[in-house]
Amino acid sequence: MRAVLASMALCLAASLVTPRDVHANIPSAALSFVTAHVVICPAGDSMLVVVARTASGTPFVDGPIWVETCDCPGLQLGPPPVCSSPDGTSCHVVMVPDVYGIVQIPISGGGLCPGGSLRVLGNGVLLAILPEPACFDQNGDLKVDEVDVSIVQSKIGSHDPGADFDGDGTVTAQDLAILQAHLGHASP
Repeated sequence: MRAVLASMALCLAASLVTPRDVHANIPSAALSFVTAHVVICPAGDSMLVVVARTASGTPFVDGPIWVETCDCPGLQLGPPPVCSSPDGTSCHVVMVPDVYGIVQIPISGGGLCPGGSLRVLGNGVLLAILPEPACFDQNGDLKVDEVDVSIVQSKIGSHDPGADFDGDGTVTAQDLAILQAHLGHASP
């Protein structure tokens, strides 16, 4: 009799758990938005925006969102906006979304990531793999100066994503103008 009652109680409890309850704290890549084109400035004034949603469509607020740059050995991160990293490495920038599931992640850094990519995760769930980011600090010294301007000038007309700041696929005078607006920016 005890086994029957225990079995009935277990069935009742299982029937009360809906798929929404099971997935309420898990972000959904399909329902979340991640900025498609990433531009990195040593000053951290360019934002990667993530709007994280759960599988049920509600804002994901129960865990960190992090950007992983481990696939970009030429990219040097500046001081992070928060000090924790999911695995103890120094190739992450981590922030917690607001009550709407939105987080604006400033990535302070310099250097390039030829052929590499960035991964965006929410509480360990892969939300997006982003192509090589553009970086105002072309030579990786964590400051934007005339050396970086010269490097970008030499890339005008190319399709180098590391210097394509407006994301149109070609390095142009417009990209150079965007870079020049960041002259003097440095990692804090």
